[in-house]
Amino acid sequence: MNNHCSSSPELGKDGKRRREGEGGDATADRFVENVLSLRHPFSVRSVSYAVYEHEEEEGEDEEEKKFAQFVKVIKYALSHDTQQLAFKLSYVVEAEYGYRFSDLFGTILNCSLKSLELGHVYIDSGFGSSGFQMLTTLELVLCLLASDQDGEFDPFSNFPCLKNLVMSHCRHLDIDMHGNERRLKICGPQLLSLELELVSSSNMEIFAPRLRFFRLEHDLESLNFSKLTLPSLDDAVIMINDEVEFMEGNEGSVRQGVVSLFQDLSNVTTLQLDSVTIEDLSSTFEFLEQQASPFTKLKTLMVKGDTVPYMLLNYFLKGSSSTETAIEFV
Repeated sequence: MNNHCSSSPELGKDGKRRREGEGGDATADRFVENVLSLRHPFSVRSVSYAVYEHEEEEGEDEEEKKFAQFVKVIKYALSHDTQQLAFKLSYVVEAEYGYRFSDLFGTILNCSLKSLELGHVYIDSGFGSSGFQMLTTLELVLCLLASDQDGEFDPFSNFPCLKNLVMSHCRHLDIDMHGNERRLKICGPQLLSLELELVSSSNMEIFAPRLRFFRLEHDLESLNFSKLTLPSLDDAVIMINDEVEFMEGNEGSVRQGVVSLFQDLSNVTTLQLDSVTIEDLSSTFEFLEQQASPFTKLKTLMVKGDTVPYMLLNYFLKGSSSTETAIEFV
């Protein structure tokens, strides 16, 4: 538990359970309640609240108390002109996919938040209509994204200042109860940096006309892009974790998926791959070498490893108009 309230406008709470005799969660909870009951005349710059562990089989009353405290922390932050809020839960009893954003945050007309980190929160339709007009940095970890409405879900379209977005180990619920497919759209007119780490979605569209940096760590089975619009992209880091395997009837779709991904990154001047990605793409080398290379602007190919197979190297370099494309081993 970290408490910076006495000397600086920051609030920190680590709700980690301790062994018997070490104070336990009760002490941490009392600290939070005491802080929230104070009437601070100043703004609180940063609020960090994390619950890492949880006793099993807590009663319904105890769970309601926990939820009430979560809401109090969030309201405290929003009412004290907080600029940075980190709210991370590593457990959930009340709901399988996490507490709904709408239930935790309620209706937000406008707030001063510039940086928001959420862990294990159910991102529902209320997220997209929230009043985060000044938000520039957003990180979602272990979150489920699902709209209550059919069709396209675009949770970031109402964030006019969003420049940096990180999504890690998140899952998009892309099939509704009637079996209809939902598309997840990341719309960021001002977005400059986007990182997707092991995000699961069978139908994702990205529209980010000003994006300069894109980091993607995924496997081809769990993430499928329907459309990527990244005309200003300059720097891309691609990590494919699972080996590309051909099964009966899927050869064409797997190969085309790899080609389509690289075509959508055609504007990059710097591309970074790691040795695991190169190894996992080995089954597509011959096919890729036969394709026209989309990388007409590539100036630097960075490889985390010792070697690059000739067929793959030829695919990345043969389309470049640069007379001296650098290959860097890092």
